[in-house]
Amino acid sequence: MFTDIYEAIKRNNNIVIFPHINADGDCLGSSYALKLIIQSFGKNVEVVTDEKDRNHRLVKILSGVSIRPVNITNPDLVIAVDCADKERMGDRLAIFENCQETICIDHHETNDKYAKYNYVNADAAATGEIIYEFTQFLNMDLDSGIAGNLYIAISSDTGRFCYSNTKPHTHSVAGQLLEYGINCNFLNSYMFDMNSKVRIEVMKLAYNSFETFFDDKIAIVSLKKADLDKIGATNDDSGDMVTIPRSLETAVVSMCLKETENCIKVSLRSQAVDVARMAKQYGGGGHIRAAGCSIAGTLEEVKAKLVADAERRIKMEYRAR
Repeated sequence: MFTDIYEAIKRNNNIVIFPHINADGDCLGSSYALKLIIQSFGKNVEVVTDEKDRNHRLVKILSGVSIRPVNITNPDLVIAVDCADKERMGDRLAIFENCQETICIDHHETNDKYAKYNYVNADAAATGEIIYEFTQFLNMDLDSGIAGNLYIAISSDTGRFCYSNTKPHTHSVAGQLLEYGINCNFLNSYMFDMNSKVRIEVMKLAYNSFETFFDDKIAIVSLKKADLDKIGATNDDSGDMVTIPRSLETAVVSMCLKETENCIKVSLRSQAVDVARMAKQYGGGGHIRAAGCSIAGTLEEVKAKLVADAERRIKMEYRAR
């Protein structure tokens, strides 16, 4: 399928890359690495995010980021990167659907292959791993910019190579990327150790909201919109707080519930339960061990619903292991 993707890129000149909404390290690292790869073919290509705020924290350490926001409305080719479903393109979905040539490159199990050309490998630890394989298909000699972006992508989605999706091949790819002179110590420290003052305030809110259910097998943190607004927290500041309940040694299912203006955004993690299936019934998706969804209702309503669902799934899946 890399052949179809390569041929589509070759025959089109104006190309846009769509990361998913609330793009994370894998999504952004993969997108900007792909941008640099396509630029080497002499194409006009840009990464177009859904968010109007271009000050995503990771943008500061990624190569190939445009100084000014870009808005291309009539591209020849659109490439969705790390988007488990097309709805995760947000307001850009109409551009994708109106384009004759579309590509999806992803590693989520729940992806339904919605593009004209699809490369979906659920065995890949990160979409960045797939982009690296694409460079090998092209027999391309990487530079430090592409290699750094791909390392950010892979390290981000494997939690510094600690999550269960990390495989021997993942370490092999990371080791090959290091050959291009990237500073992995700085990149990992920046992504995982450094926090803004506001983010630390969000962490305090999360810790103060910490709750457990079902004999401490379910762990939850909840973030209220009013509290986040009060301290001026952005999506960057409040992202990935699910790592707090996930750190509980007895947790089988961990959740972060974040209240927004229209819904409750839910992040799910587990080492023993299929949370992708759990998220899918609410219109979300993701991986078996890491997934997410958005649910209408109040924090307490959504929490009660999810706790009951998680308890039922733990009884069915966890005890059978």
